[in-house]
Amino acid sequence: MKAKLLYILACLLCLSLVACKKDDTIKINPSRTSISQVPAEGGSYEIKVQSGGSWVVREHDQAWIKIAQSGSGANQYLTIEVESNLSEAARTGQIELLSRNSKRMITISQQGKPAGQELKYRVPLVFHVLYYHHQDPNQNIASERIYKVLKEVNELYAKNNINLEFYAAGIDPSGNAMAEPGIDRIKWVAPEINPIEVMTEENNQYLHLLWDPNKYVNVMLYPFSIDAILGIATFPLTPEQFPLEGLDPVKFANLQFSDLKRLRGVSINSSWFVDDVQDPFGGYISSDLLKRQVSTATTIAHELGHYLGLRHVFSEGPQGSCVDTDFCSDTPSYDKRTNYDPFVQAMMSEAKYNPNFKNEFKWQSLFERETCDGKKFEARNIMDYAYCYLDTFTPQQKARMRHTLTYSPFIPGPKHSALSTIRQVHLGPVSIPHNVVICRAPEGYPMPNK
Repeated sequence: MKAKLLYILACLLCLSLVACKKDDTIKINPSRTSISQVPAEGGSYEIKVQSGGSWVVREHDQAWIKIAQSGSGANQYLTIEVESNLSEAARTGQIELLSRNSKRMITISQQGKPAGQELKYRVPLVFHVLYYHHQDPNQNIASERIYKVLKEVNELYAKNNINLEFYAAGIDPSGNAMAEPGIDRIKWVAPEINPIEVMTEENNQYLHLLWDPNKYVNVMLYPFSIDAILGIATFPLTPEQFPLEGLDPVKFANLQFSDLKRLRGVSINSSWFVDDVQDPFGGYISSDLLKRQVSTATTIAHELGHYLGLRHVFSEGPQGSCVDTDFCSDTPSYDKRTNYDPFVQAMMSEAKYNPNFKNEFKWQSLFERETCDGKKFEARNIMDYAYCYLDTFTPQQKARMRHTLTYSPFIPGPKHSALSTIRQVHLGPVSIPHNVVICRAPEGYPMPNK
C-alpha cells in the first residue's frame, strides 16, 4: 500500500513538473509568418506580435533586411524594411523570434529585378530638425508638413521617370522603430546656424548628428544665419574603377562612416519653410508658379539632385565666360551672372518705378534664357534657379543619378556586383574629397518674415 502511495505521489510530482514547465512557456504569435513576393524595389512592412511575455529577434546576417521592435505588453510590433534588389536573382531570408522555451520563424522572399529592366531604388531618408524654440512651428516643423514636402519631392522625380523614391526611414541607427518615421528632432543651442560651417568644417560640432550615409540620406533642416541661402549639398564620390566626369574619384568603394571628418548630406533653410513668400513680381505671375521658385519641395529636390551628382544647368565658368559645366549636353547652358541676373534686376527696377510696367511687362520673359550660342529656350530644369518652371530632369541627368546610385559610396542602396572585386579593406587614414554647392534664392526675393 505504501509503495502504491509513493508511486501515486511520484506521478503527481511529474505531472506537476510538466504543468510548471508548460506554464513557463511564453508563446509568440506573429500576425503573419511570411512576407512573400516583395518587389525588387523593396518595401516596408509591419507585423503585429502577440505574446504572453518578453521576446527578442535573433541576430540575422541578411544585410538587405532591417528590423526593429516596438510596443509593449501583449501586443508588440516588428517593423521590417527590405532593401532594393539590384540582382535578377530572387532571394529569401529568415527572422527568428525567441522567447522562453518558444520560437517562431518569419520568412521574407523578394523578387529579383526583371531581366533587362531598370531597378526602382527606394532610398531611406531622415530629416534632422534642429530647433531653438520648441513652440515655433517654423523651426520645430510639424511632421505633416514634412511628409507633404517629401511626397512632392517624390512626385517631381516620378514625373521625370528617375525610378527613385525617397522614403521616411522607419528604423534608427540603434535598431529602434521611429515614433515619427524619417524625423529626428534635436533641441539646439542657438536660434540660427551658419550653414557653411555645418557643411564644410572638419570635425565640427554637427558631425555627431549625422547618421551613416551608407544607410540614410541625411537632410539637415534648420534656420540659416545667412538668409539668402536656400540649401547646401555635398557632391557624391565615385570609385576610380567607375568614374563619372565632374565627380571626385576615390580609391575605395566601401568607405565607412568612421572615415568621415565632415558632414555629408543636404542642409535646408527652414526659415523658407513657409507658404506666404512675397515675390517682387506678385500680381504679374500666377501665385502657384511664384511659390514654386522657393518651394521647400523644389529646393529639396534640387539639393538631392546635387547629392546624386548633378550640377547647375547654367554656366559656372569664369566670370563672363559661357561654357557647359554640368557635363550634360541635353541641358542648355547660359550665362546667368553676366546676362540673366542683370536682366532680372532691371525688370525689378521697372516694376518699382515704371507706372506702366503692368501693361508693358511680359512675365514669360523671366522664364526664357539665351544659350551660349545665342539660341532662346524655356527654362524648366530643376537644377536651375532664378525664375524657372522647375519641373524637369533630362535623360543625361537621370543617367548621372543612376550611376551614382549604382556605384557611389555614402549613397544608400545596393551597389553593382562588380564592386565586390574591389579591395574591401584599407589601412590607415583615408583622404576623402569634400565639395559642396551653395544654392541661393532668386535675385530680389525678400526673406520670409523679415
